[in-house]
Amino acid sequence: MPAVKIAATPKVGGIYWTAYADLEGDSGPTDPLRFDMYAQRLGNLLVPGITNRTARARYLSMVCAGIATTSSPGATVRQARRAFLPFERGWALAMTAWAGGQLKRSDGGGRGLRPEYDGLRGANRVLRHYRTLEGRDSMKPADYVLLQGQDSQGGLGAYLVTLREFGFVHPESLKLTATGQELAAAFRPKGTRGISLGMLVADQKMQRGKL
Repeated sequence: MPAVKIAATPKVGGIYWTAYADLEGDSGPTDPLRFDMYAQRLGNLLVPGITNRTARARYLSMVCAGIATTSSPGATVRQARRAFLPFERGWALAMTAWAGGQLKRSDGGGRGLRPEYDGLRGANRVLRHYRTLEGRDSMKPADYVLLQGQDSQGGLGAYLVTLREFGFVHPESLKLTATGQELAAAFRPKGTRGISLGMLVADQKMQRGKL
């Protein structure tokens, strides 16, 4: 077998350990030996239920809190899903308002999100909406589009597998287990007992300070 020469600069016809990826964003394969597939299989054995979509642990408590806040007795899974969606939008807007819209780096470290907001879904959309509300004393928490296909791509859709795997939500429904109820209770920040999380799904304008 001929020796494989590793070159710093890719050349046509050369042999390389991994495929060359253009700096401008070539869409060609970057994992030709399929190492990533085995890494994901191993990860599923070590920490089952955790996927590359569940990168923000705060979503686990947020989803539980949202289910506890919006679900009604006897609601079907579809009804519970639809009732939850405004809660996630309200939560994202409240976080953005609390940070004064400063979700992204401004220190020369790139254009990405600040570390404390990594993994926030729909960040660009909530920022765009928030900037239209600057200077207003009140706003509707969920009156915007957070994600296209939010029910599948948002917090509930992405994190439900993990919540069920670890026993926070019942396997065949969106009803919280006792552990899930504890996680939902832990979502509420300290010192906010008098404030209802129901404001995140309110259909009327809420004061910016409360959000």
